[in-house]
Amino acid sequence: MICGSGFGGILAIMCGILKMTGDELVHEFVGLCKAVFSEDLNTVQRTAVFEKEIKRIIGMYSTDGEDRKMIGEHDGCRTFVCAAAFHNTGHPRLFRNYPSRTNPSIDCMLWEAACATLAMPDFFEPITLGDSSLRETFVGGEVRWSNPSDELTKEATNIFKDRRISSIVSIGSGHPGHLSLSQGLSEYFPLIALDCERVADEMERRFGNTPEVFWRLSVEQGLQHLAIELSNLDALISHTHSYLQSARTTRNIDTLIQDLIRRPERLPVDGISGIALGVSEILRRKPCPPPSQHFTGRLADLQKLEEHFFSDRTDRKSCRIAVLYGIGGGGKTQIGLEFIHQSHGRFTEVFFIDASDRFTLENDLKAIATEISDKPTVDDALHFLRTSKEEWLIFFDNADDTSLNLRPYVTWSHGNVLITTRNPEVRVHAPECSIWVDKLEMDDAKKLLLRGVAVGENSETEMVALEIVLELGCLALAVNQARAFLAQNICTLFEYLPIYMQNRRTLLEDKAIQTTDDYEHTVYTTWTLSFSKLSSTAALLLELLCFMHHDAIPSRIFEDAWKVFERQFEDAVPAILFTFLSSFKTPDSAWNILRFRMLIKEILSFSLIEFNANNQTLSLHPLVQHWAQTRCHHPQEIIHSAQTLLTLATLIPESKDDYAMVMSLLPHLRASAQNGLTVHFTLLHCAGHAYHVGGMFREGAKAFEQEQSEMQRVFGPEHPDTVTSMGNLASAYSKLGQHRDALKINEQVLALRTRTLGEKHPITLLSMNNLASTYSDLGQHRDALTMNEQVLVLSTQILGEKHRATLASMNNLALAYSDLGRHRDALTMKEQVRTLSAQILGEKHPLTLNSMSNLASTYSDLGQHRDALTMNEQILALRTQILGEKHPDTLTSMSNLASTYSDLGRHRDALTMKERVLAVSTEVLGEKHPDTLISMNNLASTYSDLGQILGEKHPATLTSMTNLASTYSNLGQHRDALMMRERVLAISTETLGEKHPATLNSMSNLASTYSDLGQHRDALKMDEQVLAFRTQILGEKHPDTLTSMTNLASTYSDLGQHRDALTMKERVLAVSAEILGEKHPDTLNSMNNLALTYSDLGQHKDALKMNEQVLVLRTHILGERHPATLNSMNNLASTYSDLGQHNDALRLHTEVLNLRKRILGPGHPDTIDSSQWVNYLKEL
Repeated sequence: MICGSGFGGILAIMCGILKMTGDELVHEFVGLCKAVFSEDLNTVQRTAVFEKEIKRIIGMYSTDGEDRKMIGEHDGCRTFVCAAAFHNTGHPRLFRNYPSRTNPSIDCMLWEAACATLAMPDFFEPITLGDSSLRETFVGGEVRWSNPSDELTKEATNIFKDRRISSIVSIGSGHPGHLSLSQGLSEYFPLIALDCERVADEMERRFGNTPEVFWRLSVEQGLQHLAIELSNLDALISHTHSYLQSARTTRNIDTLIQDLIRRPERLPVDGISGIALGVSEILRRKPCPPPSQHFTGRLADLQKLEEHFFSDRTDRKSCRIAVLYGIGGGGKTQIGLEFIHQSHGRFTEVFFIDASDRFTLENDLKAIATEISDKPTVDDALHFLRTSKEEWLIFFDNADDTSLNLRPYVTWSHGNVLITTRNPEVRVHAPECSIWVDKLEMDDAKKLLLRGVAVGENSETEMVALEIVLELGCLALAVNQARAFLAQNICTLFEYLPIYMQNRRTLLEDKAIQTTDDYEHTVYTTWTLSFSKLSSTAALLLELLCFMHHDAIPSRIFEDAWKVFERQFEDAVPAILFTFLSSFKTPDSAWNILRFRMLIKEILSFSLIEFNANNQTLSLHPLVQHWAQTRCHHPQEIIHSAQTLLTLATLIPESKDDYAMVMSLLPHLRASAQNGLTVHFTLLHCAGHAYHVGGMFREGAKAFEQEQSEMQRVFGPEHPDTVTSMGNLASAYSKLGQHRDALKINEQVLALRTRTLGEKHPITLLSMNNLASTYSDLGQHRDALTMNEQVLVLSTQILGEKHRATLASMNNLALAYSDLGRHRDALTMKEQVRTLSAQILGEKHPLTLNSMSNLASTYSDLGQHRDALTMNEQILALRTQILGEKHPDTLTSMSNLASTYSDLGRHRDALTMKERVLAVSTEVLGEKHPDTLISMNNLASTYSDLGQILGEKHPATLTSMTNLASTYSNLGQHRDALMMRERVLAISTETLGEKHPATLNSMSNLASTYSDLGQHRDALKMDEQVLAFRTQILGEKHPDTLTSMTNLASTYSDLGQHRDALTMKERVLAVSAEILGEKHPDTLNSMNNLALTYSDLGQHKDALKMNEQVLVLRTHILGERHPATLNSMNNLASTYSDLGQHNDALRLHTEVLNLRKRILGPGHPDTIDSSQWVNYLKEL
């Protein structure tokens, strides 16, 4: 509680309500005084200037602006200022920031209360306040209450009932003497000064028997004859410095600071209004309070205490000690009291000790010995307990003082000791029974909430109660406060949660008048007491943590960020973070890990955070996080620092564990950036890259858009860094499937770089590569081919054949060949890239492994599945060895190998592999990552809960699910495939958007499963929707659009709409031949599909002609042994049967069977199908 009158009242408002720091207070107070007294103003003018200035100050430091009410949230610090009624100065009028039933305050604005307490006659005008019917005029409180210490004790007695006080501090402005004034009131000030010191003397007498309770700080000499003028400011400062530097004052201030940190509870508050009793007079034995009548649960903890204290032990030469430790408000005291209650009669005596500080602990110990000594000492109490051979129990409650060593008080040869504390270090006294008191079990939390609340028990009530306790983090004190609030019938159980979400701070600070236990603190005040004891550096660390995700914060991010900004980005680091990180720098410029760990230990000592030593992560209870956020005075500055810290930390890693490290930072970066990124623009690309790594493409695009805007503003449109940021943005758009936006930007980038750097500059070539890639994304494969050929020629000419960039260009050209169905050309080039990569970079280099993966893909395209199998197995072994199993590239290799298993008909092996991929991908990337969505198309929803490294939503995890769903389909497990693909589609729509290419792929896959299940109408509806979207987004001639048209035509066939299927397939064939060429594999597939429709319509001669044509082309392009060629032979044989040419059909089916046995193996489904055809035809 803080109070004041006049300018003392203004200082009380600045400290207690506006929460200014010391520097802020001095700056604003001096500025206010200069504004008010710098000119020769009359009272009206001075009052107007003061009103303007105090409104400005309130507007700057209050979240409500200058409209802040006097009575409002008090953040644990109750504040009042004194004024006097103009017509009756006999009693003070108090303006409070908290409600009071005694002499209630006038409801007014904060600036009005400031004007009232300062309205000294002849200096300021009186102020009239109140509504129209009850208006009252006030003058300054210093007229009668220049030292409101007595009013403070009366208020404390009314507000803090049944509590104890630590210190009363009175700050004065000088001893009495005639203070000459340059204008009016010369007769008032001597009286004010005399009254101020008279009150101080009275307080000194009142607390004379209790040293170190009342403290008076007042400049004793040098101010008696100073005029109250700004010109004397230097003299005022000099006299004040002289006073503060005296040995007595320094000693008193040091002692007072320690008391303010430790807060020893010296006197009961109900004794401070009169003459305070001496220590020996207030000693009285404290009875052990009963537990709350609403105590619920904690059976495991009570059982541990039962076993520890009452198990049969032959060795009773030492004291049994148990420690209950954990977060404030967790319920430690109540567990202890409940245990004592349940153990009634089993201990000969129970001594309850308030161990919150040394003073109260030793006073309570002395009270034990009052029966054997008139003036008992601690030693008397210890001797009494030592010589008493009975089974007593000492309950040391709230032993939270980190400077207090309990060893002298718990070292016994017999007896029992129970300790509750927030300080985990106290566990050292109880190695056999230290119990971490965490949140309540959910069922116990629900029971506690509903105790005494008039609601019927049903499933709806249970569900609402569960939602409430989960929101409260199942913290015992928070749940109990909610129960008490509901018991007041202010709202119903069903109304509580929305009210709580809007008024969280108010409800968690609220203390019910009628309570069922003796606990005096609320959730927030409990933690505020702990926070007040932290050093400023520890407090800043806690504030930084509270704006990240509350769970699993890697402690190494601070060291990682420091290493980065020590090398670069120093200008991008906010001052507060720079100072904080620099404080851990050793003289030899290394990171002081010990100092940092000691800082963590300091916060741990109050259980405000948890530290997982195994993975070196920090966590906060969600309510602690919210409390720390609400009490933060400069949240935007802390958020900015937290974002900068996390972004810098994403830059450090360079090992195989780095990927997981970056992924572990993303939940924290996302939490700190809920209202947008505020990091320096030079760090935005780092944040964008981190988001992309995690599959958070939308957030990444926003970061790159922000970077692009800032670069344009700072450097201009053609600066190299601006152009680079444009490239980053184009890449982000490609990830989002916004290929036309990417195309537009990539064309701009290429034009700018060609103009500024020249056509043959390596960076220009990189831009050409990016543009070619966008052409491929848009299905413009011929444009991509032309540009890739141009890039390769230039790269070979400028950089040489063996340069890494040239190898990348060769690889891109090979991919373009594959897109155009030129698999033989792709094979030749990929083999060349593979050989050069191994020669230049080494067999195990990531780029060499990429080239091997590309080559394996071409083997598959050519039907050389056994060659693909050998290479994919080799790649997987190398990537697992080099990168680890959980790296995304390793997961890609596993997926590729699983696909090869499927190509070879080894669907069980494919299933096993894809299940593993999905599990790891969900764990590493997250369920909603696009790659995870693709994976999800390949497994069942039972795997949706597998993950914590990447998570279910990461793209790689979705990829794994997609692949697994495909394997289910291959195995005929269509219901499993359906469940998985529905889950993939839901997550993909949520994370990527309805029209993203990956989402459309998911829809197409789901439509296929509908067809497998015979739900052809559902398939039709979805195929039509996919085709509409792809036509709109990609255009009619994009390969993906042609695929959708083919799928829709197949669904028409399933529904017997063969004419519609024929029309659609003829259109597909025409467009495919136009854009891909007559000999492209996709064009041949279209011809094959059209032949099937001819058969469906009975046009067997047309089918025969087309099947013969497809067979000739596939044999020529893919080779006689390619699986697709064998399929054409099989289709042609079927057409022979349709035409009644059974001998020709038998001959051809037999040839296909023999080839499939050699190429695919006897157990492959296609081989089995051929065998069945042969047997059927032989029976005809």
